[in-house]
Amino acid sequence: EWRATSWLSLHMGLRWEMAGAPAEAHRLTPVPYPSDRNNFAPRLALALKLPGRGGILRAVYGLHYGEIYPVTYGQTRYNPPLNQKFEIQAPDLLLPFQQLNIPVTPGARSTFVDVDPLLRSPYVHQYNLLWEPSLGRRFRLQLAYLGSRSQKLLFMWYTNRAVPTPGIPQTTATINDRRPDPRYFDHRRIVNGSRGYFDAGRATLVMPSWQGLSVDASYWWSKAIDLGGPHTPPGAGDYGRQGLAQSEFFVWSDMRGPSVFDQRHAFLLRCNYSTPRLPAATLLSKIAGKWDLSAVGLVKTGTPFTVFTGSDAPGFGNV
Repeated sequence: EWRATSWLSLHMGLRWEMAGAPAEAHRLTPVPYPSDRNNFAPRLALALKLPGRGGILRAVYGLHYGEIYPVTYGQTRYNPPLNQKFEIQAPDLLLPFQQLNIPVTPGARSTFVDVDPLLRSPYVHQYNLLWEPSLGRRFRLQLAYLGSRSQKLLFMWYTNRAVPTPGIPQTTATINDRRPDPRYFDHRRIVNGSRGYFDAGRATLVMPSWQGLSVDASYWWSKAIDLGGPHTPPGAGDYGRQGLAQSEFFVWSDMRGPSVFDQRHAFLLRCNYSTPRLPAATLLSKIAGKWDLSAVGLVKTGTPFTVFTGSDAPGFGNV
């Protein structure tokens, strides 16, 4: 903390945290993800008093690291030979289990989850700017911008997907016949494969107090987009399926769109009224004297949602 002058204050910091290399206790499942030791996260903030009625200007920047969750690299426990996943396209619903390869033969086709050996902790650049001009004692105005850029977000990349193959019909029943690598069904790779972008503007008008009444109103306009992996990504489970593109190629151009928490507009109104103090030692003052009445109203636009459909993706025959 440094108060450089009467009109400038600075706050500077540096955080370092090591992410250790995980290991399965009984060495049954190798995890290729190494330790991550260079996560230096600086932060800087300043407050500037502008001349005249310019008011106060505040600016903040910070670099923040996330983590690679145990559920992320724990997906490798589902791999063969200790676990086997069967996948039957267009099964006979009357006799579905007759098509299973039981008992499992060594080297039988299975789904495989692969953790990128170059996997690193996701991180985000966060920054904001706030200007509070002087409007006198009756009102206070705040104009603010907030932004972030998230990098190396975890993403489950579905590879070895069915491709158009000469002589084989592009139907659901032939998906496994059209996979390039016959050893696997899906080959799922957990990689640093997504980015997130967030920008928001906010305007707030505050009336601190007028005859017992205080009011503040805020309006936000914001936009959040990503490339298929969310801003807090485990790279597994439902979040992994949200990154399932129509094919394993050109994933970013296919999946780029609003984030699951994207809400473009928001309006907040807060009011508080304090009743006047009544003369003491009267029954009326005990019942109705000095009450605080408060009200809060928040209105937002809705969040987007994703539709999963069983129809074939165009040109690929993938469900």
